[in-house]
Amino acid sequence: MLFGLFGCKGSKDKDFVFDEFKSQIEKLGMKIDSVDETGLIYISQGELTLKISLDNVRKNYDRDKNATHISDLVKALVEYSIEIPSKVSPRASTCFFLEEGGSTFYAGVQLC
Repeated sequence: MLFGLFGCKGSKDKDFVFDEFKSQIEKLGMKIDSVDETGLIYISQGELTLKISLDNVRKNYDRDKNATHISDLVKALVEYSIEIPSKVSPRASTCFFLEEGGSTFYAGVQLC
């Protein structure tokens, strides 16, 4: 499991959501800096660090078996990272709320 490469505790089962997320962001030129012991993923974007939880994406994928949940988050991250205002404080916190099928869910992104 790729979490092992970042020092995360977890089962030795393959994590499709993490693997697919990592693959998709790398294709778009982004890179995972680290994953902490709770599973939060850190990605640097210029002076900011995105802190990402895949918990809700995993729940949605497990429920629907639809990888678009992963690609929708990746798309939102890429679009957001391109549109970061120049006056954002590096300590600002932001949460993404994504619309899916009429319901809002927390995507778990925080700027550090």
